[in-house]
Amino acid sequence: MTEWVDVIGCMAAVLVALTFYMKSMVALRSIAIASNICFIAYAYYADPILYPILYLHLFLFPLNSYRLFFLIFKFH
Repeated sequence: MTEWVDVIGCMAAVLVALTFYMKSMVALRSIAIASNICFIAYAYYADPILYPILYLHLFLFPLNSYRLFFLIFKFH
């Protein structure tokens, strides 16, 4: 039986692959944020904690959120 943590990791990988199919930046950033959340959960709940993955996605999550905010509200 697959552990739920492995399912989250697979979901994160699928979401990253989906970003390559996005034609709009809003869709790309939205899917990237979802993958960041999945990777953060995966890295944190893995045994042992996967610190490089965790730190990378803890950095990318606010960056993607910031970029998405400015895309949606057209601030420059």
